[in-house]
Amino acid sequence: MNSELADTFGNLLSRACAKSLNPEQKFPQVYSDQLAEIIKSDACKTLIEKLSEMPEKCHIHYTNYSFNQVVDSVMSVLHAANSFFEASKPWELKNGNAEATRKLETILSLTMEALRISGIVLQPIIPDFTEKLLKRLNISEGRNSWANTKLYLRKVHHNLVDLESNILFRRIVLEKEKKELE
Repeated sequence: MNSELADTFGNLLSRACAKSLNPEQKFPQVYSDQLAEIIKSDACKTLIEKLSEMPEKCHIHYTNYSFNQVVDSVMSVLHAANSFFEASKPWELKNGNAEATRKLETILSLTMEALRISGIVLQPIIPDFTEKLLKRLNISEGRNSWANTKLYLRKVHHNLVDLESNILFRRIVLEKEKKELE
């Protein structure tokens, strides 16, 4: 789980919040015209489907004390979000015209939405990590409850909070691994 969180969750946050793609450091809005185009891709369809199903699945897993299945469900969403991000190639849109900028912002918003929902779902399991994540995304305490695990397509952007770093979870490197790295 350590490696999965560090690599998948952390990497996705770093990519979505990178100043090269998101110089204004905002959780952007979703543009309907761009969403209509983006949603045609299989990667986007998969992400939205998994995001829509995850809260109910995870609620059942929590009820059954199957915490490992909660983590597996969230990681499945995060893998879908990474695939969506990779397939969308937002880095190719960063210096484009107004339409390209709207598409970039819509991609970033959907990606951050996957992070937001995943963070809320994982709060009981990794509270310190998710607290930092939700703070980075500027999600207030009143909006981080289970009732807020539904997909929300923003009509306006809001600013991110600068935490000095997008690194929220450092991998634990065992002594054996340290020696191998040297």
